[in-house]
Amino acid sequence: MRHRLCSTTLSRPKTLGPSPAAPPLFEPSPTLNVDPPQLLVLDDHADTRLLITYLCPSSWHLTLCATCAEAQSALTTQRFDLLILDIQLPDGSGRDVLRFARRHRNSRNNDVPAVAVTAMAYTSAKTQRLKEEFETYLTKPFRKSDFVEIVCKHELIKP
Repeated sequence: MRHRLCSTTLSRPKTLGPSPAAPPLFEPSPTLNVDPPQLLVLDDHADTRLLITYLCPSSWHLTLCATCAEAQSALTTQRFDLLILDIQLPDGSGRDVLRFARRHRNSRNNDVPAVAVTAMAYTSAKTQRLKEEFETYLTKPFRKSDFVEIVCKHELIKP
């Protein structure tokens, strides 16, 4: 798997993959495009980016960003199948990046589904606002099954 850390391309570390005897977390769907999914992952915490990297099949292409500026730059040069955006970041918000993706004239991702990732506990009103802006959301810490459910929902894989 090739990971793009914004402008830097990284190879997947061998220590991240499951052991050869371990079954994959899920299989890519044969009914979808043959091109592997492209995901933009925006989170200022390296451990969350690492977890998502581990949970995704090695054939997927991930663009890992730690800042809003990096994510906005990637949105103008690449087309993604799913956006995974942290809500609270040092230089802005995942909401800002989603607005950029939806409205900026240079964005190539105005219709891509987006998942909010948050460590905050929200009131029902704030949760409702998240649901209106994003297709779904994950609360940190999230379980593997929560992540798998989301990528299944967006038809990136078959259950």
